[in-house]
Amino acid sequence: MRFPRQFGWRLEMIREIEIVLMKTNVKATAIMLDRETPKTCEAVWNTLPAERNAGHASWSGECLTISKFGFPSDALKLENETIYVGPGEIALYPQNDEVLLFYGRGEPRFRAGPLRVNVFARILGDLEQFAEACRKVKTEAPQKIRFEKKPV
Repeated sequence: MRFPRQFGWRLEMIREIEIVLMKTNVKATAIMLDRETPKTCEAVWNTLPAERNAGHASWSGECLTISKFGFPSDALKLENETIYVGPGEIALYPQNDEVLLFYGRGEPRFRAGPLRVNVFARILGDLEQFAEACRKVKTEAPQKIRFEKKPV
């Protein structure tokens, strides 16, 4: 967790997760967007630590996909959904229990068109080294990715 941030009269702790591409040991830190998607964030937080296979998206641009993440069925609902994402944003596509990690330009989509997702986290800082490691997943092979709660 990070320093508290203030919203009106309330102070909130900022929860952070660390994301590690296991093959290259490249890491990124992301903040949870608790204010925007509180139920999704809570479901993600309660699932951590998690190690899954990450592949590259076919239709969504510069994006890794982590299918069958293992969220409880009551967490797989749209919340503050959007079809717009930016580089470094991490989203849940509830219909498939799939996490989408956008390391560059992209749009959550399938053949039929855009998908509505819950953006629940955003990678902090310079994304370049992490993005380069993600690009290799597209050309080399799927690899393990680990999500864990970042220690205080």
